Amino acid sequence: MTTTTPTAAWVTAQQLCARYQISRTTWWRWSTTSGFPLPIRFGRTVRWDVNAVETYLTRQESNQEEGTHE
Repeated sequence: MTTTTPTAAWVTAQQLCARYQISRTTWWRWSTTSGFPLPIRFGRTVRWDVNAVETYLTRQESNQEEGTHE
């Protein structure tokens, strides 16, 4: 039996905007929020770990449903 470890999928802000159907302005506002996953720079491009972003947004959504904020 082999196990695979998940690898980070690094994506651009443009790709994330398309994924979440948001504007670039909204994306940059989210990205400056405390606790938001930090990007990594690959040469001249900036990318985010899509799994870390998804985890963050899911956690924020569940906190809103409970009426709490981090």
